[in-house]
Amino acid sequence: MATANDLNISQAGIVTFDGTATFNGRTLIAGSGISIANGNGVSANPIITATGTPDPFEFVNITDDALSYHLGFITGDGNRPPPPADPDHPGLYTIATAVDPARAFYNNLTQFLISGGAYSVNWVINLVTLSTVPATYNAIIGLISDNLETDNPPQSGIYFSYTDTVNVGNWVINCAQGGVVTSTNTAVPASTNYVNLGFTTNAAATSVSFFIDGVLVGTIATNIPTDPLYAFAEFFSATNDTPAAIFDLFNMTIALNNSR
Repeated sequence: MATANDLNISQAGIVTFDGTATFNGRTLIAGSGISIANGNGVSANPIITATGTPDPFEFVNITDDALSYHLGFITGDGNRPPPPADPDHPGLYTIATAVDPARAFYNNLTQFLISGGAYSVNWVINLVTLSTVPATYNAIIGLISDNLETDNPPQSGIYFSYTDTVNVGNWVINCAQGGVVTSTNTAVPASTNYVNLGFTTNAAATSVSFFIDGVLVGTIATNIPTDPLYAFAEFFSATNDTPAAIFDLFNMTIALNNSR
């Protein structure tokens, strides 16, 4: 009789032992939307690949790689410089500078309730110029409920914020509902490099996890917004010193709680 320490296997590949006396050969089987190579592990490690397209009745994906097409521009082109050419960041768009206090991308014609599913949101941007006296500005980037065009925080939203006079110029993460804001300082300084600002919500809409360049920087579980939200990124400067910031990508994926 075989025991747990015996090598009494007559079949090549992946084998299981029932704990008493029997060894069984096993092969990985692909389900819907999955392909598997070397399923028994004999010739090489099994390779599992997702091949299916997400079901549009269960998943929503919104990607804007040339932001002027879908998110809009609230205050015209002004002194908007041409975007640079960058092979690693196609579809760039720059924001106008020094025309009026506020510059933003947004689309308030498409709104979302985060209670509807698990959200994953990412903005890829480059500030180009940091906020500093006398050219101080505030940046707000995420999903919000109201068009600001001021230096006031949004009534409701999930967003990153930055200015040189708060948290020593490091990014701040925020959740707001009905004018009450929960903010958490991060230790990540704003820079003039491209940065991926992202957050995810759980399906119950009770927690938001924030990421900078894919690294978790904090989680907020209070003042999670219940109001309708829309994509929004704004720079505000009381002295008309908005930066010539570069926008590369906006992406949002929703795993719906209820299939439509």
